[in-house]
Amino acid sequence: MSKWGVLVDNGLPARVVNQELSDADVVVESVPTDGSGNIALSASAEAIRARYGWDRFVYITDMPMTADGDPVAAQVVGEAGDAAIVSLPAFGFRLGRQNLAERVRAFGQSGQWSGPGRKASPSHVDGADEHADATFVTVQRARFVGGMVRTNRPGRMLTALASCLAVTVATGGFGIFYGSVWQMAHALSPQRLALVSVVAIMVLSTWLVIYNGMWHRVSRQTSRQRARLDNASAGLTVLVTVLMMFAVTFCGMAALTVVVIPPDYLTEQLGEAVGWRDYVDIAWFTTSLGIMGGALGSNFDGSAKVRRATFSDRENERRDSDEEQPSGWREDEHEGSHEAKKAAEAQEK
Repeated sequence: MSKWGVLVDNGLPARVVNQELSDADVVVESVPTDGSGNIALSASAEAIRARYGWDRFVYITDMPMTADGDPVAAQVVGEAGDAAIVSLPAFGFRLGRQNLAERVRAFGQSGQWSGPGRKASPSHVDGADEHADATFVTVQRARFVGGMVRTNRPGRMLTALASCLAVTVATGGFGIFYGSVWQMAHALSPQRLALVSVVAIMVLSTWLVIYNGMWHRVSRQTSRQRARLDNASAGLTVLVTVLMMFAVTFCGMAALTVVVIPPDYLTEQLGEAVGWRDYVDIAWFTTSLGIMGGALGSNFDGSAKVRRATFSDRENERRDSDEEQPSGWREDEHEGSHEAKKAAEAQEK
């Protein structure tokens, strides 16, 4: 019986594997990338198998991989299925843990990838191994983007926005001491309060993306389709982070409102009997004001620190590599190189 193991990136992938594949031979280690930021498993597979005494292994990474713009679920190296790369984002926001474990075990035992994904012959890859023997892509881009957001871990970004959060809370708290703010919150309908919140959240989210340089442009390393996926995941990651910030700030404003504003005094200011909903409206409105002010506080959070906290470690590696390359990705260049490669292979045969 063949001996197989699992190689896994540190962080979220390692936690998932330790929970779902606790019976497997697991090693936490990252496969290096090449000069283009792509995982070079084909160049490392033989050495890894020899080092750990495996007949075959599966490498699970949080690197988002695409081939000709389509999400890559897995790649197989070696005609006999010596190794495979599995991209965690392809399994969606919930990571499909049980399904992932079943696929990994099946490959470890048979050397055959049983899905998800269909076999493709890509001309250009982003993040994936350029020399893999088999590439399996999916058409579930929304699921892939959700998986990218999950591996980006928005909660980690929230900790990097400490100054932004502090200004948000301070701005909202300052508004609680003004009777005019109470009156405005009381006068606004629930629909208008919700609209104010949506505008505040979108303003801060857009500012964070632009100010911290998270918008990914087309380059020699990144295709137009991949840039769209990267930007969608970055935007959603920031949006989820801002929503978390809104929730944290609202809890603080609600507590502060109850402590600071006596019911009798609030009744006097509003000219009518008050209830819990009035306190909720004030907390909600001041939270929205605080979120608006958070854009100013974000200027004190280092852009590099925020960017690194926004994306997974492997995605940061790929982006760093991309920034070092000249811009101007051209599809015809890659198509031409692919055709030349196919012609050379035909001549060899």
